[in-house]
Amino acid sequence: MKALGIVSSPRKAGNSELAVKEILSQLPGSWEKEMIRLNELNIKYCTACYACIPADKKCKLNDDLDFFIEHVKKADKIVIGAPSYFLGGHTATKAVLDRMLSVLSNFREFAGKDCVIIAPYGRDKWEGAVKENMLIFAAALNLRVVDSATILAAVPSESVQGENLEVVSRLARSLMNPPEKQFSQAGELDCPFCSGAALTLFNDGNCICKICGGGGKLEYNNGEFSIKPNAENHFHFTPDGKISHANYLEEKKQFFLNNRHNIKEIQSKYTDMDWWVQPGGKT
Repeated sequence: MKALGIVSSPRKAGNSELAVKEILSQLPGSWEKEMIRLNELNIKYCTACYACIPADKKCKLNDDLDFFIEHVKKADKIVIGAPSYFLGGHTATKAVLDRMLSVLSNFREFAGKDCVIIAPYGRDKWEGAVKENMLIFAAALNLRVVDSATILAAVPSESVQGENLEVVSRLARSLMNPPEKQFSQAGELDCPFCSGAALTLFNDGNCICKICGGGGKLEYNNGEFSIKPNAENHFHFTPDGKISHANYLEEKKQFFLNNRHNIKEIQSKYTDMDWWVQPGGKT
């Protein structure tokens, strides 16, 4: 069994790194363990060139993305640690996430890998959408998130002390023995499909998850609200949803190729609108 720890934080020995190391340390000694710091990889920005579409094509950018993807493929269990920076997941995870179109059609190569997520944040009630950002990151890699947690930890080492250490230990246990249902804080209403909290509520009582597309209807019984799941729109990260997404992108690419002359004609009207400014006063 091989476990891979993914850390997205530029701070050496910071709370994300320590939490991931603590989780890995609690896994069986017979397991092989590796760690990758995303910030140290050369990951170039996606240029939206669609060269990686369809499935038999590869991204034309030459950087460390293949290195990262291959290590994810070889792992059996994944631990993701990323801090909340200004109410969201760290930039390095988004840079990788934006390049996931290149593996969208090959999602089956990642199937069956259990994953846990730990996301430290520095000020009470300022975790923002870091959990949801990391759920999307994991889902893009087709990982099965079996548990996740956000923890208040501002000063390095706080992620592995007191109540936080108990949470970290729970994640390690979940990775070894995945629970039937993800942990949810008492009283919180999360998406019944992905456990995300980014729910849009409608005045007719329906709700939709902005992460996975699933939702349901709010119900009130015995003094408590609950969500009655409705899987009709739960498609963003299902196998059928990924295939549909890949097919959609292929269609759009072909539409562009068939109409590129008309598109370039429209673009040319804006070529002379050169108002760019650059550092050093260059224009």
